[in-house]
Amino acid sequence: MKTAVDSRRLRALCIRELERATNLGHTLLSRESIITNLRKGDAEREESLNVTGDLLAVAEEVSLTRCKVVEMADGSPAYQLGRYASAGDLVRSTVLKRFDAERHQIEADWSALIANKLGALPIDDDERVREEQACTEKAAALKEVAESRLSVLIGPAGTGKTTLLSILCRHTNITDQEWFCSLLR
Repeated sequence: MKTAVDSRRLRALCIRELERATNLGHTLLSRESIITNLRKGDAEREESLNVTGDLLAVAEEVSLTRCKVVEMADGSPAYQLGRYASAGDLVRSTVLKRFDAERHQIEADWSALIANKLGALPIDDDERVREEQACTEKAAALKEVAESRLSVLIGPAGTGKTTLLSILCRHTNITDQEWFCSLLR
């Protein structure tokens, strides 16, 4: 390599920075973050590199083949390892297909199934009213999860998410979908 900022060396260093970022849970880094990291240097190499946005832009065109250039929300460029870009594309296309697909039609008395699972309501009137309201909300959530092609069920610990999903997985229209129910076993 002819210089410290040879495009092949920049490619290797960018990939190294992106791999390090994945260990911290990040699937992309802004161009500015990579420049900052490379300028700081590290224990593996004593010298820091005088990397600029222009040098990286040239390297993008010439040798950043395992990286994908993506745009951040603010419009600035960022880099992502190709395998994460491909995985993101796959997830995105799958989600969009499900999002646009026709809803499932599942006939069920979700309230009765919930009541059967949870048992008798409290005797105290105030507690009973709160529990009835909670069961109504759970039945509506369960109906939505069952009929949607794409759902996210969130809530604090102890609100019944696992219970609802176990009811869903035991429904006859769902039990044939082994790939889904195996997640909860």
